[in-house]
Amino acid sequence: MSNESNDLEKNISHLDPTGVDNAYIPPEQPETKHSRFNIDRDTLRNHFIAAVGEFCGTFMFLWCAYVICNVANHDVALTTEPEGSHPGQLIMIALGFGFSVMFSIWCFAGVSGGALNPAVSLSLCLARAISPARCVVMWFSQIIAGMAAGGAASAMTPGKVLFTNALGLGCSRSRGCFWKCLVLLCCV
Repeated sequence: MSNESNDLEKNISHLDPTGVDNAYIPPEQPETKHSRFNIDRDTLRNHFIAAVGEFCGTFMFLWCAYVICNVANHDVALTTEPEGSHPGQLIMIALGFGFSVMFSIWCFAGVSGGALNPAVSLSLCLARAISPARCVVMWFSQIIAGMAAGGAASAMTPGKVLFTNALGLGCSRSRGCFWKCLVLLCCV
């Protein structure tokens, strides 16, 4: 019994008060920063996670919106009026876009911030909420996701693609551009 207690005391004697063995000295850690760009691995990892999150969120948002637009515009029960869309189509498209953006932001805001739009990413960069490098990463991810969502929606729905945008009711291109910029500015 006394031998066991002496061995135990010897083992405890070379432990520090925190209980961690101080005999182990870890090897020198390799340099984790890329010296030319001053970007560490954790930042690259975070950029990758943000890019994947933005891609998934933007893809989900736009795919749902494109499919709903295509379904609404292919609906044979709603007759298209010569001077624009049927109110039922407009309501279905508006609700489709609204709920798909709400759900996508709800799902991916904790992962990547849920910007889902290059204009929103730019405004976050200008407000210094995200870095310029993160903004560029998010731009590429959002643009590629938008193209992929359009292609997937086109491939998954029968018939011609009917989710393209156009100006109606005699609106000129300059007026449409002005209103788009004004509304986007109010949203951001």
